[in-house]
Amino acid sequence: MYDYVLEKKQKDIQTITEKAQQQANEIIQQARQQAENIIDKAEHQAANIIKTLEEKEKDLLYNLYIQRCEYFISNPPKDFDGVWTFTTK
Repeated sequence: MYDYVLEKKQKDIQTITEKAQQQANEIIQQARQQAENIIDKAEHQAANIIKTLEEKEKDLLYNLYIQRCEYFISNPPKDFDGVWTFTTK
């Protein structure tokens, strides 16, 4: 009888653990999606702000920033640490 009760409790714990892991994975996935949406929205907002500044001042630096924003919007980095590495001179 003891073995039956122990086996039943182990199955219950395993089921609960599996459900909790599944829920945790779903929450993590949702958080990642929300973060991606926030970053995407921020990139578009930054590009619009810089375009407005560029229209007012016609500074070449703004054009460079606009190009970077557009690049990131079309090619989002996976693990961007905020540092832009130049690959050309």
